[in-house]
Amino acid sequence: MGTPKLPFWSFSIKMGYMDAVKWLENHRNFFSPEMNGYSNVPIGPYLSTLPLIDGNGKIIDSGCGNGMLLKFLIEFSGHSLIPFGIDLNEKAIAQASKEILSDYADNFLVEDVKTYDFNEGPFDFIITNPFYAKPKMREFTEKCLKNLKVGGRLIYRVHDDVLKRNMINDLGELPDFEGLGMKTIQGRGLIFGIFEK
Repeated sequence: MGTPKLPFWSFSIKMGYMDAVKWLENHRNFFSPEMNGYSNVPIGPYLSTLPLIDGNGKIIDSGCGNGMLLKFLIEFSGHSLIPFGIDLNEKAIAQASKEILSDYADNFLVEDVKTYDFNEGPFDFIITNPFYAKPKMREFTEKCLKNLKVGGRLIYRVHDDVLKRNMINDLGELPDFEGLGMKTIQGRGLIFGIFEK
């Protein structure tokens, strides 16, 4: 059995698909390899992430770049979210706190994903990429789960090029996540590893 595909088009109409695409296109100047890893406007990856945010609460993007994903989720999820972000890229964090999500400036920190202590937690949603913590992906996952509220969700977003570089097709192939209850879902241009607490 393969990885289930996210019902990408089924949610897009009720979420205002065209509005979201237009918003992303209008914010094109905030996407770059230096600031968040994107050469092009990430319509598929962003829209694929949207249905995974299904409630209110505190959300952290661990490895957030300039915070554009968080801004998009606040704008289009339909939920009341308090964003937090960490990244080692000082310029990206400066842009997140001064331009993109200035109302939450104090919630953006220059920190290493591997050593971040989650002082601002627990969180309702944690978004990150387990490969940031390689080779200690299991330890990292357990730390994230510890800092997740009961009923919360840990969302691993791994782009297809990262999977290819690591010579895997699915996160479920990795022994690091065995016994932790991870479900995988195929998005547009990326795969998700989902953990519920």
